[in-house]
Amino acid sequence: MSTTDFSIRQATLDDLAEIKGCAVAAFSPFIERVGKPPAPMLDDQAAEIRRGIVFVGLSAGRFVGYVVYQPKGENMHLETLAVLPSHMRDGYGTKLVAHVEQVARENEFSAITLCTHVTMIENFAFYKNLGFTETGRGKQHGYDRVFFRKPL
Repeated sequence: MSTTDFSIRQATLDDLAEIKGCAVAAFSPFIERVGKPPAPMLDDQAAEIRRGIVFVGLSAGRFVGYVVYQPKGENMHLETLAVLPSHMRDGYGTKLVAHVEQVARENEFSAITLCTHVTMIENFAFYKNLGFTETGRGKQHGYDRVFFRKPL
């Protein structure tokens, strides 16, 4: 894992095409399992960028992934985490989550929350390895979700 040249910055509308492409590349393999496009493929990323809640990960200045997060009550909610398939398992997803955690701590949030689709079982171990615990399951916005939380 070579993430020493990794940086994170707030997304701009100039990043929109790469963000949309990354969402398609990262989430389209799950369409069959989910039974429809996963929620991040349907998000209005332009609106999220305008709201200032999207951050891009860059390796040597090149786009490798993005994260969307925002306050939700006393928690920081991680909405979307996506890394280009060619860079999965390079540690960039972990770095993006660490960024969310750092911002949450700096702003004195009590925890980070997130959810993933019940069929995206690969995500369960990833988030558990980062200190998240499963807090429940249920339907949300027409999707079967697994909810996770990490106290800070």
